[in-house]
Amino acid sequence: MSNLKTLFDIKDMPRDELCSFCHVEKPRFMQQSSAYSTYDEDWKGDLEYVYSTCGLSVPTEVIPPLMEAEPESPGLCISDEFYTTSSGDTCDSIALAHKVASAAQYMVNSELYGCDSITTGQELRLPLSCPKTYALQESDS
Repeated sequence: MSNLKTLFDIKDMPRDELCSFCHVEKPRFMQQSSAYSTYDEDWKGDLEYVYSTCGLSVPTEVIPPLMEAEPESPGLCISDEFYTTSSGDTCDSIALAHKVASAAQYMVNSELYGCDSITTGQELRLPLSCPKTYALQESDS
């Protein structure tokens, strides 16, 4: 193994390495092992290339998962409301005034570099409001 070249594309492999037992069997074993394996469309493409180059004919289909993946979350919940900052505003002061979470305020406004030194006159998008907010006190632990 130590005399094998490091390559980034299987199409650059010498045929004798590409068609070696280990190289042919690894993706085939991954494909057949279970629906939880990492064998996917990328591996399928590689396996098809190996089989066609090496003169082999074996099924290459991807086994469907036993459970469907959860749909992707829609991301951050933002409102259609904006706020123009005033002198002395911080994420916390804006959050308390508009009943939003200060962390959400920071996350939905990528142009904020810090929450304690917000530029006056900056237009910020407000996240969705919270039914109840709480301001941390110095005595909180």
